[in-house]
Amino acid sequence: MLPTSKEFVGMKRRTYFVIHAIIIMFLLCIGLASSMKHQNQQRVVNHSFDHDIYTEEKDEMRFMPECTNVQEVQDLKEEESKGYVFYRFSKDLGSDDTYLLAKIAECEGGNQSIKCREKIIQTVLNRVCDPYFPNSIKDVIFQHNGDLYQFSPCMEGGLWWYTEPTEKSYEAVENVMKKIEDDSEGVLYFEACESDSWHSRSLEFLYQIDDTRFYK
Repeated sequence: MLPTSKEFVGMKRRTYFVIHAIIIMFLLCIGLASSMKHQNQQRVVNHSFDHDIYTEEKDEMRFMPECTNVQEVQDLKEEESKGYVFYRFSKDLGSDDTYLLAKIAECEGGNQSIKCREKIIQTVLNRVCDPYFPNSIKDVIFQHNGDLYQFSPCMEGGLWWYTEPTEKSYEAVENVMKKIEDDSEGVLYFEACESDSWHSRSLEFLYQIDDTRFYK
């Protein structure tokens, strides 16, 4: 018995849908396979890239010092520099500050060696960086409590008011500015005194240069 025209049309539609579904599934399979292949290729590329980075890092690590921490590197440098520390203050001095340092070195150590004058200058600079003293060279030099001056030449009628720095004192400033390491050992006080004094009783003695004792 032959199908009617209506049944034939229904069969034709079902066949069309089946074929269409098969084509869609085929295309989906092709797309999925292509995607998996791309992902595998990307994994290979990424692995290669990561390997290159790791290799570069290993190459760099071969040339890195054992101390990679900033503080450890600083400590290592200090050990290599015989325990001295790097300067905390700026070496970019203007003409005014250079003049003030040379002048106080002349007033306090005009009859002393250049090395002694250097330590006088370093005393001023260390005080600038110390929270217990003023934070500028000028203010440190002129610090006083009433008539009691930290640097006696600066008091009224003192050497400061009629003394000018000599070539030796300017040379001492230049030498300090050229130093890579702070060899002052943290000096904050000095005195030209051989006998018992407040400094010797109250402070830590560091060294003596010429006729001047230095403390902190």
